Formats: sequence, C-alpha cells, structure tokens
Amino acid sequence: MSFDLLDSPELRGFHRRLTVLSAAGMFLDGFDLTVIAVALPFLTKKWGISPELAGIVASSAVVGMLLGSLILGHLTDRIGRKAMYLVDLLCFVVFAALTAVSQNVWEFILFRFLLGIGIGADYPISTTLLSEFVPASRRGAFVTAVGTCWFVGAVAAYLIGYLLLPVGPNAWRWMLLIGSAIALVVIFFRSRIPESPRWLASQGRHREASAVLTALTGKTELPQAVPRHAWSSLFKSPLLKLTLFVGIFWFCYDVAYYGIAMYTPTILKTFTSGSTRAAYLGSAAISLLGIVGAGFGIYLVDRWGRRPLIIFAFGGLTVMLVALGVQPHPALALLIV
Repeated sequence: MSFDLLDSPELRGFHRRLTVLSAAGMFLDGFDLTVIAVALPFLTKKWGISPELAGIVASSAVVGMLLGSLILGHLTDRIGRKAMYLVDLLCFVVFAALTAVSQNVWEFILFRFLLGIGIGADYPISTTLLSEFVPASRRGAFVTAVGTCWFVGAVAAYLIGYLLLPVGPNAWRWMLLIGSAIALVVIFFRSRIPESPRWLASQGRHREASAVLTALTGKTELPQAVPRHAWSSLFKSPLLKLTLFVGIFWFCYDVAYYGIAMYTPTILKTFTSGSTRAAYLGSAAISLLGIVGAGFGIYLVDRWGRRPLIIFAFGGLTVMLVALGVQPHPALALLIV
C-alpha cells in the first residue's frame, strides 16, 4: 500500500494538532531570535557593549543556527524525527534559561550560540515531520502556517518586552525565562506525537511504520518501501538547479531580514525621540505585517504555486528595500510600512 491513508479526512484533527506543535517550535524560534533585539539596548547599557561586540551578541544565535541545521538536521535522518523533535526543544529550555542567568557578555554569547543550535535544528525537523504526515494537496498551506508562527513569536517578544519595561534593567532576564518555560510545555505535548511512518519505512522498520498507521487510521497494512537518497544528491542533477534556486533565495532572505530585524528597536529608537516603548510597539507592528503577508502565503501557496509566489514576494521585497535605501531621512510611518 501507499501512504495515502495519511491523507484520510479522519486524520484532520491529528494534522491540526501536529501543525500546532510544529508551529509552537517556530513560535519559539521567532520569540528567542527576536528577543535579542528587545534585550540588546538593556545589555549594551548594563555591560558597556561596543557596537562591534553588539554585532557578535546579536548574531551568536544565528551562527549557532547554521551548525544546528547542518548537524542536527542530518541526525534527524539517522536517529529519527521524533527523537530530534524533542531534543531540539530541550536546547531551548536549557540554554534560554542559562542565557537568562548570564553574568557577563561572553557567557551570554556562548549560551545564545548553543540556543541557536536548537533553533537551527527545529527549522528542518518540524517542517520535515509535518510534511511527512499532512496531505500532499495541502502541504504548502500547512508548512506556511507553521512559518507564520515565527512572526507571531516575534510580536510576542516585542509586546512582552514592552510590558516588562517597568521591571527595570533585569527585564531581559525574564524575557528569556519566559521562552524557556514555553518550550518546556511544548516538549510535554510533542512527546505524544508518533514517529514518522515514512522515516520508519525508509529504515526498513516496516512493522513499526504499520503500527503507527494502524494507530492513526485503524487500518492494518504494511507500508510501501521508501527509497533512500544520499545527501550529496542535492548537488547533482536533477536536484542541483532546485537546490541552488532555494538556497539563493534563503540566503538573500536571511541577509535582508535578520540583518535588519536583529536591530529593529535600535533603529526605530532614533526615529521615536529615544522612546523605547514606541520603538517596541513599532517593531511589533512590523512583525504584525509579517503575519498578514504570511496569511496571503497560506491562501496562495497551494493555489498559485510555490515558484511564482516566491518570485512575486521577492519582487516586493526588492522594491521596499530600494524605497527605504533611497530615502535619506524616512518618516517613522514610512519606515515601519
């Protein structure tokens, strides 16, 4: 038999639950990456951080993400989706908490780097597990919905930062601890998700794959064999062109987005007469617009197609960045929109 049983309408509840739990990881990705933008002004004042060192503080988690996605993403193919689905969030719990109690800037950088490894791992793990369960006809919408929660997490980081401003200089510690606590709750619910039957079948563990399908659908049949491919096949024909296409787009997106987003409150503060509150609210508004854009993506990705949607979106990004670049003194409203 094929894995068409996973497309059964009876599994809609399971698909929604899996989407929520994968989205929770993406929420934490957005929260933990964005919270550094909220915390950076506090840290700069507390430890007298230079602009050069501030760049290292802001990018430490992103460097960790590079290693996490490469190393732990690869391990996901070796030891299973579910195991890594839990391990990466354990990194969130432990290293977000350790970052919150850092006593100096170098401890902070180290723990943010280790946190970034978990964040980088969650991107391929969550989307892979989700895509191996949900119906192919709606896979784009499901995966895009997960990505939307990155912006939800970013909005939450800015709003929590805004609400914690009265706490004073140690507000950043509470921001990071909140992310650790949320991850602990998500681990509990993720532990109830079964292993991917597609991965089990690819490892030759057909009886276990069949047991998962039976538990989900009530039907007992052995799954079909799943071919295995070497990682190097991504860089050979016929996949090389697609790998380059996706990789170049991701590279450009990350440079444009993270290169700006990590400093959004710092940038906006110069346009708000030094008001930290206004800078946080403006940053939250930008992330809210990201949610709106992602909503269009959810609606269009399975109707319009992946390729035309990403080309159209990057065309819009190009126009907006050029518009900002040619404005020597943009108004705050223009900067946000």
